[in-house]
Amino acid sequence: MDNIVIKRRLINAGFSKKEITFISFCAEKEKKLWIDIVIDLRLYFLGGMLFRFVALIFCVLSFVFNYDLGGIIFTLTASLFIAEFIAPFKLGVRVFLRFNKIIA
Repeated sequence: MDNIVIKRRLINAGFSKKEITFISFCAEKEKKLWIDIVIDLRLYFLGGMLFRFVALIFCVLSFVFNYDLGGIIFTLTASLFIAEFIAPFKLGVRVFLRFNKIIA
């Protein structure tokens, strides 16, 4: 699929011009097709969710066995910011939820 088809499908799926511009910028920067960027965003979202889940499990286990509330809050907050910095969460969610409309 070429970029024009993917752009049209992104517009039909409800993506804003700002989000489409971000995908276009990433595609030009990494010299990839738009569809590859969309697939990467979906995978980044899944990886970010896995990272957040592992951080949450760590915090729960730390709470159960140690009860160091300051460490728990710091770890959870830091992990959320790190995951957001690595992968754009809002755009990743939208791509993940509308992936079938974009690809099909």
